[in-house]
Amino acid sequence: MIADTISAERKSASVQVNAVFPVRSGLSRAQGSALKVQSVVADAAMQSESHGMLCAALSEYPMSDIQKINGICIGVGVRGKSWCQWAQDAGMNVVGVVDINETLLNEVCDELEVPEAMRFTSIADAASRTDATVATVCTSNSTHVACLNQCMDAGLHAMVEKPMAETPAEARTLLAKSHETGCRVAVAQNYRYGPGIIAMRNVIRDGLIGDVFTIHARFARWRPAPGFTLPLLLNQAIHHLDSVRFLLDCDWSWCFATSRIADWSPTDGPSLLSAIWRFEDGHPIDFSYDGTYVTRGQQTPFSGQWWIEGTKGRIEFTGDLHTSSPELSLIDDEMTRPIDIVDPGVGEPALVFRDFLAGLRTGEPAPTEIDDNVKSLGMCWAAQLSSDEQRVVQAHEVEIA
Repeated sequence: MIADTISAERKSASVQVNAVFPVRSGLSRAQGSALKVQSVVADAAMQSESHGMLCAALSEYPMSDIQKINGICIGVGVRGKSWCQWAQDAGMNVVGVVDINETLLNEVCDELEVPEAMRFTSIADAASRTDATVATVCTSNSTHVACLNQCMDAGLHAMVEKPMAETPAEARTLLAKSHETGCRVAVAQNYRYGPGIIAMRNVIRDGLIGDVFTIHARFARWRPAPGFTLPLLLNQAIHHLDSVRFLLDCDWSWCFATSRIADWSPTDGPSLLSAIWRFEDGHPIDFSYDGTYVTRGQQTPFSGQWWIEGTKGRIEFTGDLHTSSPELSLIDDEMTRPIDIVDPGVGEPALVFRDFLAGLRTGEPAPTEIDDNVKSLGMCWAAQLSSDEQRVVQAHEVEIA
C-alpha cells in the first residue's frame, strides 16, 4: 500500500499520514461545511503572515489533531494514481476511487489494495454510495469541465488539475455554478507552493530588493503534446503565470504576445510564445515570458528560469522548483548569496489541496479557488487573443465574472 512506502524523510517532517484507505471516520457531508478547525501542519517554519492562507497548513497543529474529510479520487492515470497519496497527505480519507476505464481502475486499485466496494466507474455512483464531501479530479484536460459539473451536481467540492477550463465560456459557466450550488472548486496550481517560489516571494515582500520593476521568465522543453487546446499556455505556462501573480500579489492590466505552431513538432497547437504583461502595484511592473515546447537545445527545469529586478537588487532562480535555492544580489553588496528554502516534507500538490481542505473547514477562501484561478487563465487567453489579432489586449476583455 502507498502508506507503507512513505520515505523516512517525509516521516521526519512531522506529517502523520493514515493508511491510504482507512475505515471511514471523517466528516459527513453536512458536517463538512460547518466544522471550524485550525488548518493542518507539516512544518511551522514555512508559515508567514504575509502569505495569508498559503501554506496555512504549516502551523503548529499536527495532522492527528484534526478530523479528516472524506473524499473520492477521480482519474487513475499516472498522475491520478499519485493523487491517492497526495490526498492522504493533505488530510483526506480516500473513501472511493473513480475511473470510466474499468480495466485500468481495477489494475490500479489492485496495486493500491483498494477494496472492490470502493471502486466506481461514475462520479454520481461514488457520491451516492459513500459519505464523501470532496473530490480530486485528475483526468484529461478536455474532460475537466464535465467532471466538475458532475461533482457539483452530486454536492461535492472539488480540486481539479490545471487547466480548470479550456475556454472563457467554460470558466464562466463553472464559476456561476459554483456560486449557485455552494460547491467550492479549486485548481492544483502547485508551482506557487514550491520552496523556491515561496522564498522569492518572501524576499519581495520583505522589500530586500526594493520595488520590483521587471520580471522575466523563460521555459524551454521538448514536449510533444498533440490533441491539446493551447498546449503550451494551458498545460505549462499557466503554472508560471499563476506564480507571477502570487509573487507580485497584484493583477495585470494589459498584454501583448505572439504565439505560433511549430511545424517540426507533433504538437498541433501553439507551442511557441513570447509575451509581456503589465502589472500595476502603485508603479508599473513588466513581466516578460518566453516559452517553448519544441526546443532542440538545453532544456530548462519545468519550473522555468526566473530573473526579478528591483530598485535595490536582483533575484535569479534557474534551478529546480523543489530543491534549488534562488540567488539574491544587492546593489550595495558585491556578493551573490543563496536564499534559504524550506523542504515541507510533502509534495506541492498535497500542500495546495491541504489549503483547500482548510478552507472547507474554516469557510475562508483558499488561494487557488475558482474566483482567483480565472485571473491566471485570463492571462493565457489574453496572450492567445493578442497573438491572433496582433494587438494589445486589455485585462477587462477576458475578465470572467
